[in-house]
Amino acid sequence: MISALRVQAAFRIFACPFLLGLALAGRGWGQARHNQSAEDLVKFFTHPKPFGLGATGGNACAPTDDKYFEAEAALIGAGESAVAPLEAALDSLKETGTDSPYFVGAAWLMNAYARIKGRTACPRLWGILSNREAVRLLWIDVDRAAAVGLGLTSYVSRLGGETSHTYICGFPEPRDVLDSLILTCMRESLGSGVAVGYRFEIEGTWSKPREPGIPASSTPNIPSNFMRPEIDTVFTDGGGNDCGKHRIRFLALRELPPRHYLVDDADLSGLVELISACATEPGRHAEIRAVPRHPAN
Repeated sequence: MISALRVQAAFRIFACPFLLGLALAGRGWGQARHNQSAEDLVKFFTHPKPFGLGATGGNACAPTDDKYFEAEAALIGAGESAVAPLEAALDSLKETGTDSPYFVGAAWLMNAYARIKGRTACPRLWGILSNREAVRLLWIDVDRAAAVGLGLTSYVSRLGGETSHTYICGFPEPRDVLDSLILTCMRESLGSGVAVGYRFEIEGTWSKPREPGIPASSTPNIPSNFMRPEIDTVFTDGGGNDCGKHRIRFLALRELPPRHYLVDDADLSGLVELISACATEPGRHAEIRAVPRHPAN
């Protein structure tokens, strides 16, 4: 039960090997060009998926070819002119699921749409999950795009079954164990069809939402106290509306690098209570606003 969550929340994340030597360029998929139309940029993501495309396929731990980052940057830069072709792609995913030509690049297209439209992107993103196949295979990508649109660190729903929310490469972060704790709460007491978001009030990489792709080289900006961080965390309901704050203490186990984090909070029951109070269906407001247990100093 919930009393055992301290043990269950010690969610082990094994680092995937970074295959930095893979020659991903020159595979005949074409180069993304900044002068392409928004329609062509969207179609670019229907090409065969490269290593590191994201949760929807390939070796998600390999660096992603730069042309995919360039294509997405150009798509986001196109702004409103990209909305119609992106919405057509997302509607295709909703209607045909894995049979959609956009399925292989779904994570990138949803992310670009969320970047352009902000929180107004979320209803269309959530609508994709009305497709049974999409629920099973795109659930985590939809959650991550929703976090981007809502300006959150993470958005966790239980819409796609029992699959882990935490498939990552490289070093683990506190968000991984917190996502696991939220899913455990949902599984044990809240049921399916609900969601909770949160935002870490901290500078650096840890507060940013996860987006598709893995750069060939990147240096995470993490706090100096990464072994025992205490992070003021604002929780939101399923609609992305603030509903409470809790200062969460994490503990990294096995030093340099940590192999996983533990929620090491003296008021774990208060944290679970807050998560439960905030959980609503995606897009819905929580009826009760929870009182912060550990307000910022």
